Amino acid sequence: MHKIVGSAYCSAIVKIPFAELLNIVILARMSRADKQLAAMKRSPESEWAVEDVVGTCRTYGVRCVIPAGGEHYVLSHHLVDGLLTLPASRPLKPLHVMLAVDLLEAVVEGKKWYAATKSSLSF
Repeated sequence: MHKIVGSAYCSAIVKIPFAELLNIVILARMSRADKQLAAMKRSPESEWAVEDVVGTCRTYGVRCVIPAGGEHYVLSHHLVDGLLTLPASRPLKPLHVMLAVDLLEAVVEGKKWYAATKSSLSF
């Protein structure tokens, strides 16, 4: 695959590997939720609001509810086993964001997901 680069000063044909070209096309077609998920995966230590995380989860079809009188969101999906809880009123810790990303990736890829512990995640 060739890319033609031209300007008033120079013209050249640049070879771009197919895999890199495919990545460019995929990145160009990312939805807002995909970009949000990528940002959460890239920097879970950022100050993520629970509304951002829950909104992204709902976009991917994850059921997010707060039981009556509860203080946590309960996240579930029919493709994965187990539940994930996120605090509704307190700030999210990086661990919460990492677990939500892990859950979303399992939903997107159709892989088996289990509620991981802090020791099984790498910071």
